[in-house]
Amino acid sequence: MRQMVAMALLGFLIPVPLWAQNAPEKNARAAVAGLRGVQVIVESITPDIERAGLTRDTLQTDVELQLRQYGIPVLTEEQRLETPGYPYLYVNVNIIRNTELLVYAFSIELTLEQDVILTRHPQTAIPAATWNSGSVGLVGGARVQSIRDGVKNHVNKFINLYLSANPKAGR
Repeated sequence: MRQMVAMALLGFLIPVPLWAQNAPEKNARAAVAGLRGVQVIVESITPDIERAGLTRDTLQTDVELQLRQYGIPVLTEEQRLETPGYPYLYVNVNIIRNTELLVYAFSIELTLEQDVILTRHPQTAIPAATWNSGSVGLVGGARVQSIRDGVKNHVNKFINLYLSANPKAGR
């Protein structure tokens, strides 16, 4: 029982990442090389989480601003549909509230989606995830806003990859 109370109190103080993943494939740089920009698509957030202070609109603005600050073009849907590969950065944040411990369990996943060509059938292009980064964790109810920092960290991973593959983009 003491351990559960201690964990709950810890959750109020700091976000606790439990697991993190980045898909550093040997072709990750190739997947973003020459990319002319991305549309940002943020998945909906449940109304109870939005009432707790984390909204889809806030995440959308955070991610777009971060990309623009590093010279990465943020595309509208119309621009994306005119761009080779139809690239978009998909942001998915899932949060579940534990009412007994007053903590939130969360997962963050960023995925670069774009069309790829099948080598066995070069006339066929299909949408695929060509890069991703994600994590899961716990945070206290008073710190639900700190999940934004986790999203920003994953966006930074994308930015670093993009700039390493497109060095003139950040200028």
